[in-house]
Amino acid sequence: METMGTVKTKANKAVRLLQPTSKTKCAFGFSHVPNAATLEALEEAEHPENLKSYNSVAEMLADILK
Repeated sequence: METMGTVKTKANKAVRLLQPTSKTKCAFGFSHVPNAATLEALEEAEHPENLKSYNSVAEMLADILK
């Protein structure tokens, strides 16, 4: 059985995770809890010179699967 302190700590953590930050605000003002891949994509988007461009989906898939 959980103590009241444990329940309160878990509730506070859940609220913090759901509060939007500058990195988790979406275009329409909604927020979400990002996973590691989302955070990585956001960081890559801040530096577009590091992103690859592809001429076709097949070329992109070949690069992903290699």
